[in-house]
Amino acid sequence: MSCANIFYWFHNSEREVREVLKGQAIQGRERDEKEVKGYFNALDEVAVLANKHTVTETDIKTLHGLIIGNNTPTPYRAEQNVEIKLKIAPSIAGYFKEVEFFPYQKIEKELKDGSLLISCKTANFMQVLPQIQRWLPHIEVISPHELARTLHEQLENYLQQMS
Repeated sequence: MSCANIFYWFHNSEREVREVLKGQAIQGRERDEKEVKGYFNALDEVAVLANKHTVTETDIKTLHGLIIGNNTPTPYRAEQNVEIKLKIAPSIAGYFKEVEFFPYQKIEKELKDGSLLISCKTANFMQVLPQIQRWLPHIEVISPHELARTLHEQLENYLQQMS
């Protein structure tokens, strides 16, 4: 359930939300109950963290755990909010100057040969891998190494299947 859905649910079912927060169950809405409790618990934790000068990795894991309904810290995806660096060949650079193909795409530098260095951010490598594959062989993953390795493994698996 997204924040927008929670607010929609809250505004249209304020009584139900209050019941959930008091510990009462709502038949057939167990998942919604868990998420509402998680978000409100995370908000309580954010209030505590707001008084700290630095937020630690453990704090982030605690918030993540609260949001998904656990009362203990949980690891979040390793590739969450990772910055990706790509090199775009001159032959397709014009497209990348006109259109954002990747989330939070930004042209970092235009090289003398006409190629581009771009950055983008992702919460999950699968969000960008299909787009990278679409532009092969005119695109190169500069970083992170894990993304380049994942792409390489996918291409190797594909070639093995085809032979």
